[in-house]
Amino acid sequence: MFVAGTRPEVVKLAPVLHELRRSGRLAARWVSTAQQGALERATAEELGIVPDLRLPSMGGADLSAATARLVAALAQAFRELAPALVVVQGDTTSAFSAALAAFYAGHPVAHVEAGLRSFDAAHPFPEEAHRRMIAALAAIHLAHGPGAAAQLVAEGIPADAVLVTGNPGVDAQRRFGAAPVGRGSPDPAARPGGRTVVVTLHRRESWDGPLAAMCDALAELVEDDRSLRVVWPVHVQPRVRAVVEARLSGRARVELAPPMTYRAFQALLASADLVLTDSGGIQEEAPEYGVPVLVLRENTERPEAVGHGFARVVGRAPAGIVAAAREALLAGPVRAPRTPNPFGDGRAAERIVLAFERFVDGERPLLTKPEQLG
Repeated sequence: MFVAGTRPEVVKLAPVLHELRRSGRLAARWVSTAQQGALERATAEELGIVPDLRLPSMGGADLSAATARLVAALAQAFRELAPALVVVQGDTTSAFSAALAAFYAGHPVAHVEAGLRSFDAAHPFPEEAHRRMIAALAAIHLAHGPGAAAQLVAEGIPADAVLVTGNPGVDAQRRFGAAPVGRGSPDPAARPGGRTVVVTLHRRESWDGPLAAMCDALAELVEDDRSLRVVWPVHVQPRVRAVVEARLSGRARVELAPPMTYRAFQALLASADLVLTDSGGIQEEAPEYGVPVLVLRENTERPEAVGHGFARVVGRAPAGIVAAAREALLAGPVRAPRTPNPFGDGRAAERIVLAFERFVDGERPLLTKPEQLG
């Protein structure tokens, strides 16, 4: 049983579901928690997923109420469907609630994108705590790379329960997304004049104060450099949208767009000159196109992006953001198109499905060897 409720969960689990169905050895059920409502539903439809069960919308529930509601609803789903394995991805409220409900019901949990750590429970909040708690509950830990796998083993997870797979988000890009063309569209007519900065900011810890300051940094950036165009697909969260629109609506060369389809956003990302984000997934996606990323946070749980020169953590202070953006735009693209993405080779789904099959057959994954732990 796959449990997903946000667009990133759908994107990263879709290749796994399709590969599992292609293999044909195991039956699959998909449960939608509707955490992101219409956005999650549209993404599932776009990527060819028809949920077997949709839970009632979480609405505007706070974290405590949402978790309680989901645990109860998922417990009922587990009683009805009796899964041999419950699959969760990442660190959302949906993923944590599903892992907890499965644990209570005695169903083993497979955690896709396991082992990410920022080592700061407040950044990102509540995701850092969620992924640590999921690790305590999971039977299979599917890590994107050796560093994440090594972290899990250091925390006491048995090495034979950890599998280095790559991130299925890269699989999704190659299966569903834009062709990796590097900086700039191959069709010059498709690009407006000037350079494009793509922005996505939504983290809960930035809502009260830092988000407004980051908006001001963007305003300064486009005011100082009239060759820049900022495109911001604004998150559906009302508190995010209210701040962004109050600070930037109507400003010249700043386009505040509604959430985009997956393919449309991939095309935008592929044509960008720079990305400013607090998203984790975009740190994994931008390297596929050679687009530099500035991480507007105090840390990142994806050190590979920084270590391979694709990303730089610049914090949330306006002066630092503006200076780093100017420097990155001057430097240009990070790598030539098709340079290997440190987050995967597009075959993560195959490895993940193999782990599922071996687990259901009563075998340990046993695919992480000491030399893979880096």
